[in-house]
Amino acid sequence: MTENVSLDIDIRRDLSRLARLSANIIDAHSCFIFVPPQFLSSDTGADEELDYLDLGGYHSLSRDVLDPCRLLRGAGIIGWVAKHRQPIHVSPFEHDSRTLGMYKSDQQLKSFMGVPIPLRLDNRSHETCGVLGCDSKKSYAFSKLQGKLLQDLAIEIAHSIKLSRMHLDQNRADISWAEFLERGQAVVDTLGVGSIEVLRAVPVNFPSLEADLGTGACIELVDQIYRLVQQALPPHFPVIRLPNGDIIMVLDNMMGAYYESRISAITNRVTCKGEKLHFKFYRRRQPNKHSRFDLDSLICSTSNGAPTFKLTKPNARELNYEYRRA
Repeated sequence: MTENVSLDIDIRRDLSRLARLSANIIDAHSCFIFVPPQFLSSDTGADEELDYLDLGGYHSLSRDVLDPCRLLRGAGIIGWVAKHRQPIHVSPFEHDSRTLGMYKSDQQLKSFMGVPIPLRLDNRSHETCGVLGCDSKKSYAFSKLQGKLLQDLAIEIAHSIKLSRMHLDQNRADISWAEFLERGQAVVDTLGVGSIEVLRAVPVNFPSLEADLGTGACIELVDQIYRLVQQALPPHFPVIRLPNGDIIMVLDNMMGAYYESRISAITNRVTCKGEKLHFKFYRRRQPNKHSRFDLDSLICSTSNGAPTFKLTKPNARELNYEYRRA
């Protein structure tokens, strides 16, 4: 968790540095970088958050900047640039500065320029964008050349964000089976045997899809889903991908249904040539807290067709507990 928080801080620090560079190059009063929330965090979040823009970094001569600051895509000048992905230059700027959404008080601004920052979140098919915005207390402060410089800086900002996301993916690289078991056992030791659950996602149509799309395309499809699942899970819950495409994770049993639903939503978004992988989910818990616990055996019990766990109580009717969900 600490590593991911550090990464989030690094992204914001880099964006503030680039905002300061932009402000110095075009002699701006303030420079702001707004991006969708997913690009500022180690968690990709929900698609609905793409409708918002968060202040990722800024440089300003004013002490009245709203930080944190979130704007709605399509609302105001910043939101217009994000929605239409077009630059805008307003001079003279004849509005109260608070209408921009990032000032607490009027700054007597005379010029404003905003350019889109082209962005793509991981392997999602659609693109989105952030906004690089600069203002000035001088009328007609920004020339066409400065506008072109801002557009070039927006590309550099996009590259910086992409590199930060790549660094995150490298930190979440595939782990070995031994490391997965070690991290899973750490979850067991922390939460207790009775509070953990193993969730397995099985791509049931992989063979038929492989015949239609080819082996390489299907493997890439599994890779995309696996990376998104990694980003959806908190870092303390281990996840591993098996050679056959199964994805296994060790979770708090209070969260199993939630993450099953979330992973199902992820798989529905990822396509290749219009085709999707369909997953079945199998969930298992320790059947009896008094029995000997073995994480490896519990994981094996989630395999397709595994027998139902039985929990027997003395002098009581035998109860069958089925935790597998088709």
